[in-house]
Amino acid sequence: MHLTLAFISALLATAKAIQVTQPAAGDTVDVSHDWEVTWTSVSTDSAQICLYLSNFVDYPPQTIFLQGPLDTTLGSTVVGGQCYTGLPIR
Repeated sequence: MHLTLAFISALLATAKAIQVTQPAAGDTVDVSHDWEVTWTSVSTDSAQICLYLSNFVDYPPQTIFLQGPLDTTLGSTVVGGQCYTGLPIR
């Protein structure tokens, strides 16, 4: 199963500067295999974040919880591959 990411985000309402660096918006990720998410943060960001996979290209829009809470200072995590029910196959 492949998914073109319209938007992937790792943030809380209080996070101001966390930026996901990999995968980038628009990247294709084979979510059936393990994949890495990397981000940058600054000292004023929240100490913990949660990762969500969002697809706003297809209808209905989907948001799937991936992991969390994660220590913001880690800068990366590996998301275990799996098949997500309802995601479009590309």
